[in-house]
Amino acid sequence: MNNAIPIRENHVDALRGFALLGIVIVNSGAMASAWYGSGAMDPAFSAPLDQWVRGLIAALFETKFYLLFSFLFGYSFTLQMASAAREGADFMPRFLRRLAGLAVFGLVHAVFLFQGDILFPD
Repeated sequence: MNNAIPIRENHVDALRGFALLGIVIVNSGAMASAWYGSGAMDPAFSAPLDQWVRGLIAALFETKFYLLFSFLFGYSFTLQMASAAREGADFMPRFLRRLAGLAVFGLVHAVFLFQGDILFPD
């Protein structure tokens, strides 16, 4: 096995950070509400204009950041496949190890931070 330093794709990391920042910003409104997680609509924001703005934010921002993050999630596997091929290593153990780590991270995130986790949907 080659112990060379792995090559980082800085532009991919920057895009991933941008997507995560966008997701945090979009979700901050929901997480700041006292009604979050109750299944009921926040009465302070139930006017038709509030609903329209909420739909506009979802259409223009939320869906775009999730799309970008999901694309980069899948793209990172192609980068790992190429890295394994360069090193002559088997890809499957890396793939399974990464999925297990992401599952643990997602569970911790869902329990302690935000129940709207992308890896384990409701």
